[in-house]
Amino acid sequence: MSEKANLANIQSEKQSSLQPKLRFPEFQNQEGWRKAKLGDLVNILSGYAPNSHNLNSSCGFPYVKVEDMNNCSKYQEQSREYVKEDDRCLPVGAVMFPKRGAAIMANKVRIAAVPFYIDSNMMALSPNKASSLISEFLYYLVSAQKLSKIADTSSIPQINNKHIKSYRITVPSVPEQQKIADCLSSIDDRITAETQKLDTLKAHKKGLMQQLFPAEGENVPKLRFPEFDKRWLYDAMSRHVKLISGLHLAPSEYEDYRTEDRIPYFTGPSDFTNDIKEVSKWTSESKKPASRGNTLLTVKGSGVGQLMFLELPKVAMGRQLMAISANPDAEKFIFYCLDMKRQHFEALASGNMIPGISRGDILNTKVPFSENSRERRKISDCLSSLDRLITVHFQKINALKAHKKGLMQQLFPSLDEAKR
Repeated sequence: MSEKANLANIQSEKQSSLQPKLRFPEFQNQEGWRKAKLGDLVNILSGYAPNSHNLNSSCGFPYVKVEDMNNCSKYQEQSREYVKEDDRCLPVGAVMFPKRGAAIMANKVRIAAVPFYIDSNMMALSPNKASSLISEFLYYLVSAQKLSKIADTSSIPQINNKHIKSYRITVPSVPEQQKIADCLSSIDDRITAETQKLDTLKAHKKGLMQQLFPAEGENVPKLRFPEFDKRWLYDAMSRHVKLISGLHLAPSEYEDYRTEDRIPYFTGPSDFTNDIKEVSKWTSESKKPASRGNTLLTVKGSGVGQLMFLELPKVAMGRQLMAISANPDAEKFIFYCLDMKRQHFEALASGNMIPGISRGDILNTKVPFSENSRERRKISDCLSSLDRLITVHFQKINALKAHKKGLMQQLFPSLDEAKR
């Protein structure tokens, strides 16, 4: 081979490889990642719809549907149905994801922790023998690239075998794959541990509330601070609160930026925040805004019953919300009373064509109420301390997720470069 031809081959090899922005020290002097078509490296596994007589709820191989993916983050371990057959099972380590519908845009990707069947709305990838791909690396690779980039989104988002076979990716050596997978797995393990702590705190708070407030029809709580002994009242919310209804604003009546004369505008529970930096809508049009110390209650739509204790000075509300105002010495206590009634409000709303509750539903709701302001404050302080812990863990989880997202963007070369 001539020197000129050899030089051309070397240049071609360099052009066919890419470097990620962030690389572990032991790999920095190695060759860049090689370009490849995803379909050349994996086996494409399709889901199917088994006959009803092959499905049961207790034994066999787990049968995973798209909705089952909501109950986990990385490893798919559970399902609600099982299949008796064993000829179309996914192998352990297969990377599964939805192949049609809105779930694609949510980038749901999971690893099969046990042999699984998947339904016809899903597909899976398993490294083929010639690829030297590590399953966990494949999981992070697919997660990093985002399914919406693979999918045809011209009408209903969908992914088919053709998209997988032609999709261009970049792949490092096996040791570098393992290092990346181990790094990201360690972050996932921390996220899982913090999530378990968060769930434990939430369960503890729920159990504590059930004991600190009397059960329905009773007037003494099961768990009580020793200095209090008087019986509680069990009467209508109307005796203790006033309601402020939200008011719909036209798009021309609010903006997405803040000025001195504007206040936040919340149209639903997705807007709930006490962090002024997170507010996305602002207005100067509200006649009856909610004020600091009010409880915001969702009264219309799918989020009926969702609450927020307001710490911002003033907030305008859309008609999906109402503000509940109580005496200053009972504000936080009333918030927790309403929190105990969330399922009650959800049940009231479910009977309507459009979920919703009325002013009368709220005012006529009976709640347990301590007439001793010191007892109310002590209960509120106890539960508020738990809420602060819950918030800290929630923020820690979000920070870990943001760190992982930023890390993945640097550990994987740009797809746009890989497509060139």
